[in-house]
Amino acid sequence: MIRSLLLLASAVTVFSTVDVAEACRRCRPGCAPVCSTACDAPCAPAVQYVEKTIMVPEHTYETRTITCTEMRPEVRQKTVTVYRCIPETNSVTRTYTVMVPETLTKTVEYIVRKPVYGTQTVTKTVMVPSYETREGVRDVCKMVPETSTKTVTYNVCKPVHGTKTVTKTVMVPSYETREGTNTVCKMVPETSTKTVTYNVCKPVHGTKTVTKTVMVPSYEPREGTRTVCRMMPETITKTVCKDEGSWEEKVVTDCCGCSKVCKTWAPNIVQTEVPCTVMRPVTEEVPYSYQVCVMKPVEKTYEVATCTYETQEVSKDVTCTVMRKVTEEVPYSYKVCVMKPVEKTYQVATCTYETEVVSKDVTCTVMKPVTEQVPYSYKVCVMNPVEKTYTVPTCTYENQVLTKEVPYTVCRAETREKTYDVTTYKNVPEEKVVSYTCMVPVEVTKEVKVPVCKMVPKTITVPTCGC
Repeated sequence: MIRSLLLLASAVTVFSTVDVAEACRRCRPGCAPVCSTACDAPCAPAVQYVEKTIMVPEHTYETRTITCTEMRPEVRQKTVTVYRCIPETNSVTRTYTVMVPETLTKTVEYIVRKPVYGTQTVTKTVMVPSYETREGVRDVCKMVPETSTKTVTYNVCKPVHGTKTVTKTVMVPSYETREGTNTVCKMVPETSTKTVTYNVCKPVHGTKTVTKTVMVPSYEPREGTRTVCRMMPETITKTVCKDEGSWEEKVVTDCCGCSKVCKTWAPNIVQTEVPCTVMRPVTEEVPYSYQVCVMKPVEKTYEVATCTYETQEVSKDVTCTVMRKVTEEVPYSYKVCVMKPVEKTYQVATCTYETEVVSKDVTCTVMKPVTEQVPYSYKVCVMNPVEKTYTVPTCTYENQVLTKEVPYTVCRAETREKTYDVTTYKNVPEEKVVSYTCMVPVEVTKEVKVPVCKMVPKTITVPTCGC
């Protein structure tokens, strides 16, 4: 609003100035755009300023009292049915079958191979070592001491420390592949033939009848009872809170002073009894049948394969391979680490020395080598072939049938009874008071600051044209 009034005032001022200038030009063509003093009397209109009152908006805050609904916590109590499990112990007798082991004996025939020891004469060629004494000459180097006196001049260095830039050639390793030969010792096979006599056990197969007692499983039906828990439906009554409120129309005044109708919810909390179905556990004894595995002894006859052995002397030609050493030159390639020079620059702490010459007499003993030829004797081992006769023990086996008593275990079924305690649980209902918190609607009257826009009169000065 203020901006519009200011624009209106500026437009009136411009139009007034244009009208004055135009009137001045009509009065005197030589007049300037702004009228001079001689021209003011007949043609220049007078500019007047008028005060006007306008309405300007002003924002303020007002404190108003409103009614609103708030939810407040409220502690209430209700009665709840709680079920407590009470244990009940009963004695139950059960019949069961136990396999009782029983030890029996039976006579079994078995074959034993008895060794028969003897001797055998064998002739072998044996290499017998013999030592021979031989003479030789060898050079012996002896160190003979020799003493002499001489004047030694040496320098004494004094250190002077500093720094300098040094370029060094660093040897960097690089690998090159080269070829060479290697002396390899190989084992070359050499074949020879000889006759060998040995004993062979030949199997003789047969059959025999064996009777065995075998425990065969058989299943027998039995009757018994077991406790089964079932869930049975039960109808109970629960207290439920229900909101049966309604919408109400209220007249509300906004920030501009306008009245309007608003709908608000008026809560009405009502407690009602509602039926509810609950599943409760009920235990009962139910008969059932089951099967028991009973082991019963049954005698069975089997045909068993037997195997006996006969000793037979066999001779055969055996080819023996002896490995001999053979030396061979084998080429191979290998890698050599070659150090290549690379220049690097370092900042090095330097230490220079000032040299001072000092001389002194030194007595020194020098060991000079003297070579002499000394005779010596040594032994050489020579292998000589010698034939020797050995008596070698031999062992052959004979079959002999023996009998023995063998114990074996047979399981027999035995029925027994066992009494044990079975604990069942019964649910007993109990009434219990429980506290709970619920939110209750409450109407509250409170003061609130509301922004209000009011129109305030304001006086301004506006220019007007008096023509």
